[in-house]
Amino acid sequence: MKFLQLASTVAVAALSASSVSASPLKNEALKYPGVQRSIDVSAAKRQALSSNTAPTSPLTDYQQYSYPAQLSQAAYCRLPVGTTVGDAQLLWTAGDGEATPMVYVAYSPTKGVIVSHQGTNTSSFQSLLNDLDAVQDPVDSRLAYLGNVKVHGGFQDTWLRTADAVLQQVQSAIATYNASSVLTVGHSLGASISLLDALYLKHQLPSSSVRSVVFGQPRTGDPSFASAVDSNLAGFVHIVNGRDPIPHVPTAVDYRHSSGEIWINPANTNVAVTCPGQENQNCMNSVLPAQYDANDHTGTYFDVHIAGRGENCPPVINSS
Repeated sequence: MKFLQLASTVAVAALSASSVSASPLKNEALKYPGVQRSIDVSAAKRQALSSNTAPTSPLTDYQQYSYPAQLSQAAYCRLPVGTTVGDAQLLWTAGDGEATPMVYVAYSPTKGVIVSHQGTNTSSFQSLLNDLDAVQDPVDSRLAYLGNVKVHGGFQDTWLRTADAVLQQVQSAIATYNASSVLTVGHSLGASISLLDALYLKHQLPSSSVRSVVFGQPRTGDPSFASAVDSNLAGFVHIVNGRDPIPHVPTAVDYRHSSGEIWINPANTNVAVTCPGQENQNCMNSVLPAQYDANDHTGTYFDVHIAGRGENCPPVINSS
């Protein structure tokens, strides 16, 4: 089990390289023996543990997720305060892009207060360490209301570096603009941080509507955490592009995705299905390890190229 955990952490760090590199990670990285064994065992045990085969439904309004994708890509672009992304104006930014991923808070007249987190910076050793610490930890006291649940230690430690500052900035934006809604977005590592943000903000801002839409999210916590997300964050959406391997790690033996998956298939198109329940076998889990394509992680999500650093900055929506 320790070997599988270690191999899984290597998979998270290595495969998430495609989320921030100017050129995507090559698929040869999937052939590293430890990574491949972790993925293979994860797939086999996932199928044994999950019996969810609920039928999917076609996604009929994909355009509603194009703007959240654009806002997610913007976190990679190091945009200054005052920049506009769509109708959202950046109010505050933080992070060094290394141990602390870049994060911004913005206000959009149509979406409310926006929080967006950058994914892994593979040029930074400190950033990679955030992914490599995949040992599960009990949730921090800020999320104790979720109960006896555990989350990825590296993701939680990274989230804690900005959690209170983000809350303060969101509260300030709500007061300034008389906003009633909050939307958190992010890609890859940033997706997991944004989910933790949403859970924290939901508890701290009971009078506000808090939603979260994320892309290419790795598994973030144990099965109890996944169920707590379902119970406390209605409408959470995590979008998977085709054969992206990142949502398949860490292994499903100790981790589980919450409900809310939308699976783009074929990759990089606007054809997608909604997937009821947790770890639906008719969606991303139907992809065999030998079929994984790391390029799908930095692919096109509903007309937005989430490219990581160096491309699509400032981000645009390419209409079909």
